[in-house]
Amino acid sequence: MSAILDQIEFYFCDLNLIQDTFLKGVIETSNGFVTIDTLMGFVKVKELTENKEEIINALSKSSFLELSEDKQSVKRKTPLPTEEEINKRSLFIKGFGKDATRQEIIDALNKFAQVECIRMNYGRNKEGQFYLGNAFVEFVTEAEKDKFINSKPTFKENPLEFRPRAEKIIQKQKNKKVSQRVEYKIVVSIKVCNRDLKNAIKNNELLKTNVVKYFVDKPLSPVEEKNEEITQKEEETTKAEDKKEETTKGEEKNKETVKAEDKNVENKTTQKDEKNKKENDDRTKNVFVAVKVNNDLEQVKEALQQLKFYGKEVIVSECTPEESQTFKSFAVPGKSKPKFFGKKGKKD
Repeated sequence: MSAILDQIEFYFCDLNLIQDTFLKGVIETSNGFVTIDTLMGFVKVKELTENKEEIINALSKSSFLELSEDKQSVKRKTPLPTEEEINKRSLFIKGFGKDATRQEIIDALNKFAQVECIRMNYGRNKEGQFYLGNAFVEFVTEAEKDKFINSKPTFKENPLEFRPRAEKIIQKQKNKKVSQRVEYKIVVSIKVCNRDLKNAIKNNELLKTNVVKYFVDKPLSPVEEKNEEITQKEEETTKAEDKKEETTKGEEKNKETVKAEDKNVENKTTQKDEKNKKENDDRTKNVFVAVKVNNDLEQVKEALQQLKFYGKEVIVSECTPEESQTFKSFAVPGKSKPKFFGKKGKKD
């Protein structure tokens, strides 16, 4: 029960809320309240319990949070202070060790000064998330923070290093790498097979350097084409056998019946040829082509128009606003983006 309360109180503490844009947004638009159902969707709450009544019972014992009248929502009893006020009583502290637990850190720090809340910092690698051995720590008052600084604090007999939270945040922002995400701008749409266009881009220096692409309609894959060829051969074999059998039977019938059957077979062949033609046409789909912003769009467009596939010129036409919007939805932060064929064939 206490673990549930500790986890939810952490979500609402000063240090978490000033960095948790989602939860802060919910609070600002719901008169300070967050529904219990929303909290039950959080991974760490799910790990503790999926019983709503357990959560309500735990929250009813909080001195920091209060439930709504219907007990379906919860909010802080005090409003969130400004970041400037929080920084006055907060420090960035390191030296806890990467295997330290939250409770171990709180218990150790409380020996030197009264802690309000802590926010542990994590990194991520191929194996998943791991603790970095440091944390942002908020003390109950600025005086308690000063008391901690003057007490020569340690963790498991090892001295702790610390500095003002604001100073660490500023350094973090300066060290933050500039985003390498490519900005996109739609140029044209082209009707051509994806593999042919991909090879053409790689063989053209201007296009290879500047073009990104995304296929709105995915053509058939090589496996699908191979399967279709096998199916087509099987159908042709079956058709030949059927025709042979029909011919044998036709010898026993009069000429008019044989003529009618031949005509029926001819109609079926024509229908199948039309179907195959349509399927072949479907392999060539409409492709959106885009280039990096601030590049010469006319040069790229001209280069695309000069490409030829199977002796035929590329059909180039301006994208509609609706098509452009469809493409842009795949080129914003947090969403998948089109492939970029840059130097050495690497994706950007």
